[in-house]
This record gives sequence, structure tokens and C-alpha cells, in this order.
Amino acid sequence: MGVPAGVAITVGAVLGTGVLVLPALTADQAGPAALVAWALMGLMSLVFAVTFARLAVAVPDAGGIAAYVRTAFGRPLGFASGNLLIATVPLGGPVAAMIGALYAVELFALPAAVAPLIAAVLLFASLALNYRGITLSARTQMIAIFSIGALILVALVAASPHVDLARLAPFAPHGWAAVGVDFVLLFWAFVGWEMTVHLVEEFTDPERDMVRVMAWSVLVVDLVYLALAWVTVGTGAYLGRGHTVALAVLMGIGLGRLGFDLAGVLAVLLSFATTHAYITGFSRLVYAQARRGEMPAYLAALHPRFSTPAAVLLSLGGSFAVFLALIVLWHLSLETLILIPSSVFVLLYVGAMAAALRLLRRSVDRVLAAVGCLVALSALFFTGFAILYPAVVVVVSLGLYRTVAKAQPEGGL
Repeated sequence: MGVPAGVAITVGAVLGTGVLVLPALTADQAGPAALVAWALMGLMSLVFAVTFARLAVAVPDAGGIAAYVRTAFGRPLGFASGNLLIATVPLGGPVAAMIGALYAVELFALPAAVAPLIAAVLLFASLALNYRGITLSARTQMIAIFSIGALILVALVAASPHVDLARLAPFAPHGWAAVGVDFVLLFWAFVGWEMTVHLVEEFTDPERDMVRVMAWSVLVVDLVYLALAWVTVGTGAYLGRGHTVALAVLMGIGLGRLGFDLAGVLAVLLSFATTHAYITGFSRLVYAQARRGEMPAYLAALHPRFSTPAAVLLSLGGSFAVFLALIVLWHLSLETLILIPSSVFVLLYVGAMAAALRLLRRSVDRVLAAVGCLVALSALFFTGFAILYPAVVVVVSLGLYRTVAKAQPEGGL
């Protein structure tokens, strides 16, 4: 896999369903001051992306964050970190798919019962493509990202003439603490850098390609997000109808009904690109753990023709079905759906940045890792009750570690 395919997968992982709701959701929470949270997170994305690229080169392991934490702090914490990712993606995938599906249902006036079906189609289409191999998977992602970029550009061009600077006042109507909450929510929009490192073994020249992939991806993601946040606040698109279809309102400002239709198409494409990237990275993570003996041995088997972790993908399909059913039955709110996986990623980023402090040798890399660690630690204070989910996963994982380790051959973990 080369740099263009790597950028497509990375941008797809980071520039996901957050585009649909977070510019408006953060503005609804903090007013125009949400722009501060977007700018800070945009800077931090560079810190995180560069650090992950350096870690991928220093520890070229498909296990990603789990491998970095294990190398830096020992096998028990590495095992817990791997389980955190495993506990997140089966939830995050259906959440991303449902966000896009609900968007399309509302814009196209479809029955509410259709949303889970659309989400299921997105999830299982991505599973099928990943099953067939990384080349087809990457090409499909590149087509999706190109289409997404074109539609977002249309939205920005159509809405920009309607920006009114008077909408920036009052700047922080809900206080500056709301900006901290926005910062945690934005982890959902800016996480994804960690998924690309699971594909390090797929690159032709990992040491060269990883840094280039991350650099181009940061540039694309930051420009798109900051531009969307600016026009959302400046046009007041988050007011009135609320954040559920704010991007459609934004596109409709300049394009009318056509804008709403294009937003529905964009929602489906974004959901697909996000779930596709996460399934690709997640399947390699589980395969890497199974190869080390941390997961059932059958998950380490590769498809004889496509050389893909077929057993992992089939198991992931079952977990997707379960989580989709729970989302529908429990009627979880959009904020809750986003905040829970975001809190997991905040904790994982703390672990990854701390690992970088121990593993990386260049001074500039260590400074970036220290900044990233401090910012992620600060974000933990704003996660609220959502931090209970990753905390339980860590505690249970550490409790299970001894049992799992005893069942492995010498050196298995």
C-alpha cells in the first residue's frame, strides 16, 4: 500500500461522521467559543499524528497502541490497552453507521425503522470489502474520500457568502467550561490516527510512508474541520432545527432542496468511510493479538486466497449486530453515543503518549509526546460518567490477565 491509499484510509478514519453533527453540536454547547476548541484540537491533531507516526516506525507492530503500551510499560497494561480498543470499535462502528443512517432517514423522510437497516448495510458492505483484501478496500476508500471531499467543498462554497460576523457575539454565552466539554466531544472527530498504525506492515516503505501519510492527512482534516466549524457558527446553521441536520441546513443555505439531498448522500458516504477505516485497522489489531496468543488462536488465521483476517471480520459482524440492536432498544442519545467511545479514546491517547515518552529518543518527539499526554490527561476531567466504561474495561482486563497468561506457553504474552 502506498501513500495515497494510506491518506485515504487515514482521512476516512479521522474525517468521519463528526462532520455531520459536531460543528453544530459543539456550537450548541459553547456558542461561538466552540471555535477555540476546534482550533486547539486541530493543533493537537498534528501532535498526535506525528507521535503515532514515530511510534509506528519505532515499534512496527500491527498491534498499534496496545503494542506501544506493552513495549513501554509491560504486558498487563498492553493487554488492557488492546482490550480497550477491542471494546470500542464494535461500539464505534455501529454508532458511526447509525449517525449517517439517521441523517439520511430524516433528510429523505424515510420511516425511522429504516435507519438500523441502512446502518447494517454500511457495516456489512465494509466487512465484505475488507474480507476481499487490502487493495480493493483501499481503492474503495479512495473513491469514497474523493466524493466526500467534493460534497464538503460544495457545502463550504455555497454557505460562505452567508457568514455574518455579528453571530460571533456573545462569544462564550455558556462559559468557558463548555469549551472543555467540547474538547472531549471533539476527540470523536479527531481520533483515527491510531487506526492507521495497525496497517504499518501493509506499507511498501513504513519509515518513509507513515510520516508522509500523517502529514498530508493532518493538513486535509484540519482545513476541512476548521472551515466547517467557521461557516456553521458564522451562518447560524446550528440554530433553529438543532444539530441533528445542521450540515444539511448549511448546504441548503446556498443550494436549497438540492443541498439537503446532497447532505443525505454525504452522510451515507461519511458513515461508510469511517466504519470502513475502523474495520480495516481493528481487524489487524485483533489478528496481531491472536498471533501473540492474547486472543483465541482461530482469530490468527488468514484467508488462504485473500490473506485477510477473515475470522476476525466474521466475529466483528456478530458484534455489530448485537450493538446495533442495543442502540435501537435503549434509544441512546446522540451525545451519549459519541461521549462513551470518545472517553475510551482519551484514555488510550494518554497511554500512547506516555509510551512515546519512554520509547522515542529524539528531543522533539519527546516534547510532542509530553504535550499530547498533558492535553489528553486534561480532557479526562471533562468526560464525566462516560469514563466509567473504559475504567471497567481496564479493571476487568487486568483481572483477567493472569488467567490468560497462565493459559499461554512460556513467553506467549
